[in-house]
Amino acid sequence: MNKTVVNGLAALLATALFSGPLSGAGEQEYILQKTFDSVAPVFMNGHEGDMNWVQGFVVSGTISLNGTPIGTVTGEAMLWNPPMNFVDIYDQVSITMTNTIEGMGSFDVYAQGVALSSSTTTTAGDIVVSWAGSIANGSGSLSNLYGVSAGNVAANVFTSGATGTEVVKLRFGF
Repeated sequence: MNKTVVNGLAALLATALFSGPLSGAGEQEYILQKTFDSVAPVFMNGHEGDMNWVQGFVVSGTISLNGTPIGTVTGEAMLWNPPMNFVDIYDQVSITMTNTIEGMGSFDVYAQGVALSSSTTTTAGDIVVSWAGSIANGSGSLSNLYGVSAGNVAANVFTSGATGTEVVKLRFGF
């Protein structure tokens, strides 16, 4: 691990642990940039490989803070009303993500969101997903972490890539 990443993680941990009492109830806000290098469709039973029968997506990628990679993200976004229809504008999604911060631990995000797709975008398969949810199930030095998450991602279901931003407001202790 390079010195910049170690210093960034140390600063993040120090800020989270020691500046809490100075900010009301102890919440700290971070803007996490996410690059998903895998956006794999989950197909409905009996329709494997058929893009007309997508019920959601499994994702994985990297997390950066202020441009410095600090960890990884894995998760899934499942449609409330599958299958996905590329000509319907909106669909509701349930989202679960695990954010793993190198050398610190991980935390889960449980969220509800809205997916926006359209047959009129310039690139086939473009979708935008926005969400809001809660943070729980921390591990390692993040084991007592709670908070809220909001974010958005622009993805393409055919190229299997996506980028987005997640704003987390968190505190240690319930």
